[in-house]
Amino acid sequence: MKLAVIGHSMIALRQQLFFQEVARQGHQVLVVSPGMWGRERVDPYEVGSFRLVTCRHIGTDIYSFQLLGARAHVEAFQPDWLYIQQEATSVLAQESLDWALSARRALFTWENLRPYNTSAVLRGYNLIVCGNDDAEKLIKAVAPEVPTVILPQVGVDTDHFQARPIQRDDRAVFIGRDAPEKGFALAQGVWPTLRALAFTPFKALPWAYSSTQLVVCPSVDSNYWLEQAMPYVAVEASACLTPVITTRAGSIPFWQERWAGPNPGVRLVAPLGRLRVTPDGRSMQVEPGPGLVELAQAIPEILNDQAKRQEMGRAGREWVMEHLSNPVIARKLVEALS
Repeated sequence: MKLAVIGHSMIALRQQLFFQEVARQGHQVLVVSPGMWGRERVDPYEVGSFRLVTCRHIGTDIYSFQLLGARAHVEAFQPDWLYIQQEATSVLAQESLDWALSARRALFTWENLRPYNTSAVLRGYNLIVCGNDDAEKLIKAVAPEVPTVILPQVGVDTDHFQARPIQRDDRAVFIGRDAPEKGFALAQGVWPTLRALAFTPFKALPWAYSSTQLVVCPSVDSNYWLEQAMPYVAVEASACLTPVITTRAGSIPFWQERWAGPNPGVRLVAPLGRLRVTPDGRSMQVEPGPGLVELAQAIPEILNDQAKRQEMGRAGREWVMEHLSNPVIARKLVEALS
C-alpha cells in the first residue's frame, strides 16, 4: 500500500516514529509536514520506505492554516490512501477533496464536544478514524453511512519509552501542558508538593517519566474542551514502568478501561472538577468535584507502597505493549484501510 499522510502534527517525532513503523510493515509512506510549527522543526529525510517532505505554511491556526506545496507532493506520489490528520472543519480537510487523485481518503478526528452542522465534508471520505468513542458518535449523528473506526492517532514507541537508569524522586510529578483544563492547580491544591514539568522535549520524556515514583494526570472537563486522548502522558509513563493516577475526564475512561480492559498501571479517580468559561469569555469558574478527595487519598497510598508501585509499573508496561504499542496500532490502522 502507498499511504500519504498530511497534518501539522506530523512535525512531531512521536507521529513520525509511528508512520515509520507502518512503513516497516511493508508499505510506502509519504509524510507531508510543515518545516516549522511552534517550537518544532524538521528537515526532509528518508528511512527505508518512509519519506518525510516539508512545506511552508501560512497561518498557525490548526483549522485555517494552508500547507503550500502539499498538493504537488501528494499528486506526484499518487497514493492508494490519502490520510488527512486535521479536523473535518479545517481548510486542509476540505481542500484536499479536490486534489487530482484516484486514492481513497481517510480523515482523523479528535472532536468530541461540538456537533457538526453539516455532513458534506465527512461524506467525501471513505473512512473516518475517530480518536475516541464520543468522536464516533458525533460523526454517526450526521453521516451514519460513512465508515468509521476508533483508533488512537498514533501508538506508543515502546523502544523509546522504557525505564531509564536514573534515581527516582519521591515526589509525584505532573507532566503536560500549562493549561487550566489539565488540572494541575486543582491537584496541587490537595497535594502541595506535586511537581510540574510543563514542557519536556519528546526525546527527554522517558527520563522524566523514569525520574519519579508517580505521574499524575489530573485533567478536568470544561464547557469548552474535553480530554480527547488516552492521555499519552499516562500510557508513555506506563511504558516506562511508572505508576499513573489520572481522572475519568473526557475520553480517558474509554482508553484506560474500555478499549482493551483496564490498564493495571493506571489508577483512575473521579473528575477533580469542571471548568466553565462565562458567556462573555472574561472569567473562568471552577466547580470542585469528588475526585479531589480521591486524589488526596490515592497519591500517598501509591507513594508509600513500593510493592504496589513496582507491580503497577510492570503490569502497565505489559498492557501498553500488548494493546497500544506502535506495531499493534500500525497493524490495526492498515487493517482498517484495507
